[in-house]
Amino acid sequence: MIGSCSFPVVVDVLVNDEFGIFFDTYFIVAGRLVYRLTHGAVSLVENISGPAKIVPHSDGTVTVYGRGAGLVPSPGHLWLATGNSVVEVAADGTQILVSTRGTVQDLCGALS
Repeated sequence: MIGSCSFPVVVDVLVNDEFGIFFDTYFIVAGRLVYRLTHGAVSLVENISGPAKIVPHSDGTVTVYGRGAGLVPSPGHLWLATGNSVVEVAADGTQILVSTRGTVQDLCGALS
């Protein structure tokens, strides 16, 4: 995840059985998604299956309403948010965790 942690993190997709359901103004991504995140000799396997409701906006930004678990790469951080979360994605792809009802784990710290 480039730009997330202060060190490189290698991401391997172990399972990707996700699918999308498209509506007029949003779409839902559901299904199973499992990543292995590695830095040096430390690896974490994370089930980040979601699901998530994704709402694109006309200005190029996106709001993601996540339930379950999801990765939130943001400048200087790589968060694992579980529960109900809201993430704002800027037009340049920068992600900000706006709110969560659940837990947030600092994966950069866990990988260092």
